[in-house]
Amino acid sequence: NVDLQQAVAEAEHPKSAPVAPPEKPRQWLGGVNDTRAKDVDTPYSFNSLTKLSGVSTHPKDLYWLAKNIPCQKACPAHTDIPQYLTEIYNGNYDAAYRINLEDNVFPAVLGRVCARPCEDECRHGWDGLGESIAICFSKRSAADFRSGTDPVVLDPLFGKTEKTVAVVGSGVAGLATARNLAWYGHTVTVFEKHNKPGGMLNQGIPVFRLPRDIIDREVDQIRRMGVDIRCNTEIGRDLTLKQLTDEYDAVIMAAGTLRPNMLNIPGKELKGIRHGLDFLLEANETGTAEVGENVIVIGGGFTAMDCARTAKRLGAKLVEVEAPEGSWHHISLDRSAADVSVLYRRSIEEMLVTPGEIEELSHEKIGMHTLISPIEYIGEDGKLTAIRFIRNKLGEPDNSGRRRPEPIPGSEFDEPADLVLLATGQFPDTAWIDAELNSDLVDEDGWLKSGKQVATAHEKIFAVGDFATGASSLIEAIGHSRRCARIVDAFLMGASRVAKVAIIEDDIETGRIREMDAVPLQPMPALPIDKRTMAAEVEVGYDERLARDEAQRCYRCHFKYEIDSDKCIYCDWCIKAKPRPDCIVKVKELTYGEKGEITGFVRAEGSEDTKLIYINQADCIRCGACVDACPMDCISIQKVTRTTAPIA
Repeated sequence: NVDLQQAVAEAEHPKSAPVAPPEKPRQWLGGVNDTRAKDVDTPYSFNSLTKLSGVSTHPKDLYWLAKNIPCQKACPAHTDIPQYLTEIYNGNYDAAYRINLEDNVFPAVLGRVCARPCEDECRHGWDGLGESIAICFSKRSAADFRSGTDPVVLDPLFGKTEKTVAVVGSGVAGLATARNLAWYGHTVTVFEKHNKPGGMLNQGIPVFRLPRDIIDREVDQIRRMGVDIRCNTEIGRDLTLKQLTDEYDAVIMAAGTLRPNMLNIPGKELKGIRHGLDFLLEANETGTAEVGENVIVIGGGFTAMDCARTAKRLGAKLVEVEAPEGSWHHISLDRSAADVSVLYRRSIEEMLVTPGEIEELSHEKIGMHTLISPIEYIGEDGKLTAIRFIRNKLGEPDNSGRRRPEPIPGSEFDEPADLVLLATGQFPDTAWIDAELNSDLVDEDGWLKSGKQVATAHEKIFAVGDFATGASSLIEAIGHSRRCARIVDAFLMGASRVAKVAIIEDDIETGRIREMDAVPLQPMPALPIDKRTMAAEVEVGYDERLARDEAQRCYRCHFKYEIDSDKCIYCDWCIKAKPRPDCIVKVKELTYGEKGEITGFVRAEGSEDTKLIYINQADCIRCGACVDACPMDCISIQKVTRTTAPIA
């Protein structure tokens, strides 16, 4: 083992070293090139990249990837989204699935329940360009239509090492980290206190959103990578954390966030107050849970949506709430229209939910009310009978970036309730960490002293996912797991063995035509309302026609067009043919960052100060009109792929 700080630094910023291009550049690229890429440097600083072709770790090239493929940059797992959408359009579902499998570990799962930060950044959703690509639904299509149901197991990046790793917790972060470390050649054992692996995938997400056979299939693929998953083994009871540190070369805490935030308001001891995750765990494991007559869900995130939709299916009765003036709600609140309501303290714009979930509340006739906060529980004989609320207005943004709810004096009102489901957040539970290690690892408030960092004060102990960062999304947990795996691998092996790279390959076309721009967003088919039960999956998925129609909308931002200034005769034919206002511009000069990256341009005012005809990637829609128009054949096309490769 090496010094921990050195290992972390190495993993985050590997020393400059040659990176070996794969003998077959990424099998999932569809066999574009079966030989090693030939390294060819670019001749001029105004070229977009440092190489015409080859494999690069240069900051300028990594900057281009981050700037020009906004969906991939926004994805915490940095999934190669443009390439897997291309593969779907071409009908290569196996290839599309493998791309996802390398980067995010759970393609079929995330194709149903991802938070979709990529879609917020998709270029197709920029002003004037339409709606973002349905990237999440397309990910599901890759899983739905791959050939057969046999497990897909990735080839190892490295040979077997003699290093052993223990992972505490088999949620998404723990399993993803375990898979990645097994991929690196280490022997990994996962310890899970429940009788099934999956964490919140099983315990928190309803079956009608995520069928359990989907989880089981992708967990099995992790097992087949060599990961040993031991269920019904609770660390802190059956084994101690100290025992794990004595037996294994590294230990990773991936215990999630299981300590509920129960709201410290008067009456909190009354019966009938329940945290939403506890309710969902019971409903998901048993298929039922007591919901009572008057049920209120408090919160505005993923858990609130799942609690409301589950309670609805279990027969929850209407809670009728008088909506304050200016508050947002979906439906009329007469008793024939709704059975359960969700109350949230901020406005609809501040809610952190998956796109489409608010609309599903409306479809299922679930009320949604905002700008309301609970201030007191009211009860009789130890049981909840009502909740006192106060109405809010929105103030300035708080530390989360969302506008702070501010109570309106004198606006209090009471509502009857015999069950309240609190979807008000949860925190890491560190009580299982034995006393011998507690003082080094845990702060007085119960959180880890290391905060969001992977490394802790103990050189062999690391933290990943929600246990380190606090409650987040599944895709954020997967992104954190990739970082954790790199850091642990560097610690175990004495240096970082992988690096972020750009693979630059020549191509002759992107496969796009202008007509693709006019294809509208394909909505997700869903079950009729009267068919929706606890077990029936609501979103039924695209058929193959819809899958390919949606995938063709992608601009394929991983392609780069470049004008060879030595061949260009400034005939302006490319400018005449351009479909977008600024996809090709005459520039006076380019602006550069500290590492040579192109950060912008100064537009030429006339022919006399035109120094370059420049393809502006930010406005380019990869249609090929400029290539077709150029009489000098001076516009080249390269495909630029971001991936992680072994350091030679």
